[in-house]
Amino acid sequence: MLVPLLLSPLLPRLVAGIWTTSQIDFEGNTRSYKKYVPSSSGVNSGLMVFLHGQGGSFDVSSDYQVDKYAEIFGFVGIVPNGTPMGGSGYEWNIDIEDGPNEVSFIHAVIEEVATTHNILAGTPKIALGFSNGAGLSSLLGCYDSSDLYVAHVGVQIKSNADFPSTCGGFGVGGKRLRRRDSTVNVNSTWNAVGDQDFFIDSLEPTPVEGLLNQFLSLRDASGCLQEDPSETFGAGFTCYSYASCPELGQLCVYDNTPHVIRESMTPNAWAYLSASGVQYNTCYDQGWMPVDGCSETTECCAGEGQCQNSGPPAKRGCGSPSPTPSPPGPSPPQDCLPIGEKCSDDSICCDGSVCDKGQGGKKCRNL
Repeated sequence: MLVPLLLSPLLPRLVAGIWTTSQIDFEGNTRSYKKYVPSSSGVNSGLMVFLHGQGGSFDVSSDYQVDKYAEIFGFVGIVPNGTPMGGSGYEWNIDIEDGPNEVSFIHAVIEEVATTHNILAGTPKIALGFSNGAGLSSLLGCYDSSDLYVAHVGVQIKSNADFPSTCGGFGVGGKRLRRRDSTVNVNSTWNAVGDQDFFIDSLEPTPVEGLLNQFLSLRDASGCLQEDPSETFGAGFTCYSYASCPELGQLCVYDNTPHVIRESMTPNAWAYLSASGVQYNTCYDQGWMPVDGCSETTECCAGEGQCQNSGPPAKRGCGSPSPTPSPPGPSPPQDCLPIGEKCSDDSICCDGSVCDKGQGGKKCRNL
């Protein structure tokens, strides 16, 4: 009797997919990218873009083991070349405003691949970059990683990402906007670095401790709870995250690792970034004043007070609540006599006074 073979989603499929190289005209130049379509291409789970470091090329696909993990997870793997350098190799322009617009280039590649392979809008679109490529990945995710010394950045690619960037500012690194209204996934960023990477050499008291202190400082700058990070251990790495601070994402530190790519970064980044659905996060800083006031459904950012929708317009926003007046005391009985009123032996005097005979006759008096 033949028993059907059930393939685990974490095991490579038996049928090989296809690598192809494509070219695209962009800003008057011919740019190229490699693409791996897994054997399960009829049910793609999304796409993942891999961005090489300075001097590299799309041959970085072998370091990331793109084809292996595309088969395991079902995503279409995209590995583009950056802008040609003076000698050999490629780089990504992430600094020069009038230079090549790499963000728009990646958007164009994604649009072409998504259309060709019918990748649905709701499926994950993730970028994972190394070194110089990590800078481009940050731009694609509307994410500022400058205050966290990492060499690898994975993000969910934002459709509104642009260059120069105008879409960031979720409190990370102290960059705060008055109104923070965007689509933010609870697992929106994945960061990594090796414990021997020169990116963190200058940190103290040790490189790894200094990095974790940076992560803690970002937690505080974002107004999150004062909590210890949760830790996830793997083969040769430890990952950290703050439960109350999802916008910081996850930070993974790789053991005995210099400035290089480790194969496990591909499944770790994909699994983390594609794990949860998108949530709409609209929150407001203290002092924000909506035209029509706020409401009970308005979410004021952590540490920014609560909605104040009464009083003059300047107070109708997020901020510290106004003092609440004490509630009035119980109403006195209707048949009691106020202090000073004439009374008789069967009268009830208000406020604890009693009917007492004195100068002027019987009156309700405080004794």
